[in-house]
Formats: sequence, C-alpha cells, structure tokens
Amino acid sequence: MRHLKGIPLLLALLVMVSPAVQAKGKQPHPYTVAPDTTRVAIYNDSLNGHGSYFNGGDSNSYALVQSILDSDPQERFTTTVVTDLSAATLANFDVLSLPDNAVPDQYLAAVAAWFVPGKVIVCFDSAVSYAAYSGFFWPGHGGDVYYGTLWDYNSCYDDGQIAQVDYITSDYTLGQAVSTIWGDAEFYPNMLPADANVFLASAGCAGGESFVAARQGNGVPNLRSERSREETGSALVYGAYRDVSCRNGRMVLLGPYDRPGDSASDAWPMIRNAHLMQTAPPISYDLSFLDDYGRSQLCVSSASGAWQYSVLKGNGTGKIYTGCGPVVTGSGYMRLTATPGSGYGLNLIYYTTAHRATATFTYRPDAVSSALYDQNTTNNQTTCGGGTQPGY
Repeated sequence: MRHLKGIPLLLALLVMVSPAVQAKGKQPHPYTVAPDTTRVAIYNDSLNGHGSYFNGGDSNSYALVQSILDSDPQERFTTTVVTDLSAATLANFDVLSLPDNAVPDQYLAAVAAWFVPGKVIVCFDSAVSYAAYSGFFWPGHGGDVYYGTLWDYNSCYDDGQIAQVDYITSDYTLGQAVSTIWGDAEFYPNMLPADANVFLASAGCAGGESFVAARQGNGVPNLRSERSREETGSALVYGAYRDVSCRNGRMVLLGPYDRPGDSASDAWPMIRNAHLMQTAPPISYDLSFLDDYGRSQLCVSSASGAWQYSVLKGNGTGKIYTGCGPVVTGSGYMRLTATPGSGYGLNLIYYTTAHRATATFTYRPDAVSSALYDQNTTNNQTTCGGGTQPGY
C-alpha cells in the first residue's frame, strides 16, 4: 500500500484487538487437525514490527483477515493471531498469513526454516516486501524489496479480472470481474518467474489492454507475450502464486488487498482459498543414472532438484535416500548437490551433450560412501520409482 501519512495507522487502530494471541474458529484437540482443517497463523506486528527492509504503509489488518477466514461457509480454517514468528510458535501451523505487514528481521531465519514443502505463506499488499526480500518469489533476487523493478503500488480501483481458474479461483469464471483496492501492490508480468501462476490481473484500467485479452488460445497463458505488456502499462498482475522449490512451500501474492473489507467482499472466496493447506504430488523424475559397475542408481528431477539415491553394493546395500538440492546448469553440463546442512553429501555432474554422469554420495550415520560412474546415460534400462517429493 502507498504510505499515506497517518491513515494506515488510524485504520489499523480501528480494527485492533488485544495483542495477545487470539484463537477463533474450530478448535481441534491440541496438535491434532482434522483432514479438512487448515491451521492458519495470522501475524499481528504491533509488538515486533515488520522488518527493517519493509516498504510502504502497514495496515496490519490481522483482525479483518481473521474475520474473513472465520466466516468461511465450509469452516475449513482454524485461525490464530500471533505476535511472534518463532520456531516454537510456527510449529503448530500450516499457513502463515501476512496481512499487509512482513516478517521482522529477528524471525527471518525461523520462518525460512518453517517454510518447508506443504507450508504456505500468503502475502497481502505490502507483504510483497518480504516476498522479494526473502528471494522466495523471484529466484535470483533477494536482499532488497525491488520496488519499482519487480512491482509497485499502482493498482486501480475495481480493476480485478480472473486470469486463471484453479483452486484459488474455483468460485469464479475466467474473465470475471473482481473488486480491487486503489494504490496497492501490483506485479510486473515481464518480471514474474516462468513458473508463477497468475490468477488475478488488471482488467485494463486507464485504457490499457486486459491481461486476459492478452492471452493466446482459450485462456491458456503465453508468458512470452504477456511479459512484453508491462511496457505499455497494461496487463499488470494482481494475484499470483508459485511453488518455491523442493525445499520450500508455496507463496501466494494478493496485491490489491491491504484492507479487504466489505467493499471487496466479492474477493473473499479467493482470499479464503489462497489460505488452503497444500499437499505434495508424486515425484516426476526425468533423469536416471545407473553406475556401470552396479554400485548405485541416482534419479533426479531436473526441474525441482529432488533426488533419490539407491545403494546397490557396499555399505548400506538396499537403502534408498531422498532429498533435494540446487540445480546448476551450464554449457553442456548440469550439476546437483545436496542441500547444505541436510546431512547428505551428494555431488552429481551430468554432461548433457556427452551423455556421461559421475556422482559421489555419503551419509555418515550409516557409514555409506558410494560412487556412480555412468559412461553412457542413454542405455539405462531401469526407471525411477515414484513417491512423494519434498515439494508440490
């Protein structure tokens, strides 16, 4: 939200309730959650602030967001307002909602550690500061909010249009108009990562072309054409989500909703659905490497970095280890390593042009030290097993 001196603070005070932790909605037995219930932590920054990096006005609309979720006709949420984001606090939740505020500096590490596959972070308006600063939404960025580079505060009034029908927008139809709030966050299509899912966009305020009109073929996104639209000032994005990596969960951006009150009540079903807990689908490994000496097999998802290492000979024979890590590609090669601190030692280099691969794997608790040398990756006859990957 644009920082309008005095106004955000006044409105925040009007909705403020006690800063202590408040819980509403269905109350399951402690530490047990019904399969149809999502546990949502809604951050109230009145005690610990919103981070030194924060850009914009802070509405801190926790009471309003809690009211929207608690009034869900299907009663899918148990909501709790929290005033800290420590590891102990976050451990009991599936979703973290940032209602036009952001994660304080002292809790950045705790939130990052909690944000594993299956978890969701919902960012309203100026909470995009955290989405950018953390590097979670825009890969290759981080350490700055990138205001004016990735996003700005120029949303238009009542300018929303459903750009994609999926779980968040299941209560709407493609192209349906949805209320938005003026002067809140919007995102530049030409700067969105390729795997971002756009579900809400500009209908074309100020005479610009709508995002949906810029699509090609039956409402299916063509990101190359859409990204060029930002230069014309049209087809700007208001709502998007992405699955961050096989190490992290899903992040949802709800730009033009700093205070989504009655004037934006038609957006409430979308806001509720954005807070739903997510589950991981089966892994899809697209690469399989088999050691020429029969010692090991390594399966890799080149898209997510998920991996599965099978020990076929030596210490640990029969054991299968899984994890994920960063994928680095270059001219004629791909490299994958285990996530630092995971306890696994994995180092794969795959020569994509020469079709050769070498890897080493260690896991000290099981005294496993294994190697893989695959001189011809095109003649492997084995396939990789499925499973549930750490990721979406």
